[in-house]
Amino acid sequence: MERTKFNNIRRFHNGAMVNDLRQDIDGWVKGLKHIHWELDSLLASEDTTRGIEGLREKLIALRKENKMLLRSLNIYRSSLEKAIECDTMACDAFFMKNHQANQNRYQKYLEKYRYLKSSI
Repeated sequence: MERTKFNNIRRFHNGAMVNDLRQDIDGWVKGLKHIHWELDSLLASEDTTRGIEGLREKLIALRKENKMLLRSLNIYRSSLEKAIECDTMACDAFFMKNHQANQNRYQKYLEKYRYLKSSI
């Protein structure tokens, strides 16, 4: 009986953790969708891309990276269901390390985007 109580507590803990991770991902996805919209707007405006060498190509590359990151985050989000079933610290650590890696990728992308946008 004690084992069952522990499993129920563990599942609740992991469920709460997964909800927190999903909230992070949802925020990142929302930000990336907004950036995608901004990139489309910038690319549609010839005034924006005129006069700055290679700007159009950089915007296109950022938009492509945005799409890949969005796809990756959506795949990662769907994999979080497995985190609920984690019953070891190693399993939890795997998901947390993966989450941190995705957060770092998102932050680096934001830095690239902000740097390019500031040069316009």
